Amino acid sequence: MPRRLDHLVICVHDLQQAALDWQKLGFTLTPTGVHPFGTSNRLAQFSDNFLELLAVTDDALVPAAAPGRFSFAAHHRDFLGRSEGMSMLALHSTDAHADAARFAARRIGAYAPFDFGRDAVLPAGGTARVEFSLAFATDPAMPGIAFFTCEQRHPPELFWKPDYQRHAHGATASPAIESRCSVLRNCHGDCRASRMKPHHASARRGLPSPISMRRDAY
Repeated sequence: MPRRLDHLVICVHDLQQAALDWQKLGFTLTPTGVHPFGTSNRLAQFSDNFLELLAVTDDALVPAAAPGRFSFAAHHRDFLGRSEGMSMLALHSTDAHADAARFAARRIGAYAPFDFGRDAVLPAGGTARVEFSLAFATDPAMPGIAFFTCEQRHPPELFWKPDYQRHAHGATASPAIESRCSVLRNCHGDCRASRMKPHHASARRGLPSPISMRRDAY
């Protein structure tokens, strides 16, 4: 079944410095969000997807991975031991618990779904509680690589804010990926082709260009 992109995770060592760099590029970023498992983020929102700048900010809170439990924070701590950059891709979900069961049945992730919440800072000040459920998928043939589906369990207006979607460089969608894939043996089948295709004026100014994502066989 077709899935739209929910967000890309961009993992960095220094969240404050990365945010300054992205703001210089013309991105509007949300205030810092703090996760209960040792990571923090700032988001560049678009109309229906976003980029997540993420850093491990409290190693003491990072839960260890265990059989049947994927640790989002530990995955990113390990990723940072190798590099910075795009670390995970998240697809939109309306039922992450069902996705987790589907992934387990297809042997691409026998992990319990992961439910959590955090406080989001609103443009006018104050906070709202936002809640998420994630389902993770991995393949032993691709160690160190994972993707997940993301279900937002709060009213959309608490998360998606027009004030956070206006960017000085004019981008209206997230940076460019155009792909025709059956992702990870099936959430959807083996990935057969993927190509990058900038198609926005921001690309001509040396900025990340928007994303156009086509999926033929999800």
